[in-house]
Amino acid sequence: MIHNLKKYKGVRLAKIMKLLIFMLTIIIILSLIPFSFGCKTGKDLREETSESLDATNAGDNSTDSADSENPVDDTEVVPAEITSFIKTADEYYESGEYKLANDNYRKAETAINNLDLSEHAKKELKDSFYLKYMEAREIVETAGIHYANAMMLEYEQRYDEAKIELEAALTIYPKYSEALETYESLKIIMGIE
Repeated sequence: MIHNLKKYKGVRLAKIMKLLIFMLTIIIILSLIPFSFGCKTGKDLREETSESLDATNAGDNSTDSADSENPVDDTEVVPAEITSFIKTADEYYESGEYKLANDNYRKAETAINNLDLSEHAKKELKDSFYLKYMEAREIVETAGIHYANAMMLEYEQRYDEAKIELEAALTIYPKYSEALETYESLKIIMGIE
């Protein structure tokens, strides 16, 4: 029996170590992200997105709606699938479903990279959603770190600290379904309404 207990503790310790290594990797990656974007914060990215949208809307009003929806020359045709990915991702982004937006932006980026278009056309397409894509990804990753911290703290029965981490995750990403479910479960465990 004592041998089995030691084995159980070893397995438990190994799981905790794997989780810690994963979390440290995510933290390192997230700490390097600002450097790859010129040290811009999420607020700066949102402001740039708003400014670029305002500039687009304030531009030449003589263009028809097809030109404003498609950032690529008329000579190059963008498949409907890619336009659909971008439109769907934008809708998810606007509704606060950042994970789904991130997934659809990634699909659009992959599909664009595989297109037989000029590099300029590919760049214009990607630039049309790049800032939203990066912000959605940052939101999902940051909320995910808080969620992982909460899971580890809950495992250690440090419920008050886990609750704080879950609240941080939900402040960043209010529609984070796993965090919402865990938060409700944790409140039951803690005897909170």
